[in-house]
Amino acid sequence: MILKTIETSPSIDWFNYKDYRQSESFRAELYLASASGSEQTDLSEIDYALQRNQLVEVFNFLITGSEDDLVLMQGEQSSPWSGMTLDVWRFDEEKDEFILTFDEGFSQETEAYLSLLKASNIPLDYAGACKCINWDEFLPILLDCVLKHIAPHSPLVYDTTREIVIYFHHTFSLGVYYRQAAFRELIDKVALIYGVEVVE
Repeated sequence: MILKTIETSPSIDWFNYKDYRQSESFRAELYLASASGSEQTDLSEIDYALQRNQLVEVFNFLITGSEDDLVLMQGEQSSPWSGMTLDVWRFDEEKDEFILTFDEGFSQETEAYLSLLKASNIPLDYAGACKCINWDEFLPILLDCVLKHIAPHSPLVYDTTREIVIYFHHTFSLGVYYRQAAFRELIDKVALIYGVEVVE
């Protein structure tokens, strides 16, 4: 099991789901200097793996000591976990809307992601919060979906104690929203250790 559902999704009243930048918090975007402005298609397979792994290291540095306080939530609050990747959606002309379908022909990344959900017993229609049991297995699958444009956005990682929201972006970057100004010290340490560019 990699993920597990939780009964009650936490409320983040200071976070603006519709426009992250309008959240009542500090904001920082952390870009890997070695991949600044890169897209996955610009990189060799080896370089891509190195950049993805460094992104994991930066994330792990930010969450160290807080793993038990982390909750995963969808950025689109009503969207089910199975709907994170684009290729599970089909346009239904009769209903004039996009619907979830689970036919054959998914990308390798979507197949891996859906297998992860199945192994974790996450129902296809589940839209609530989750806890991650195994970040080492979860992050590579998630990042392959995000960095390769298979998913338009990542789930939100919410630290319920420190009031921090983290998400991944396809530009090999992390978005961080935080309530306490003192958290900036940790971001500065990340910048120093990993050579990330911090944009506010």
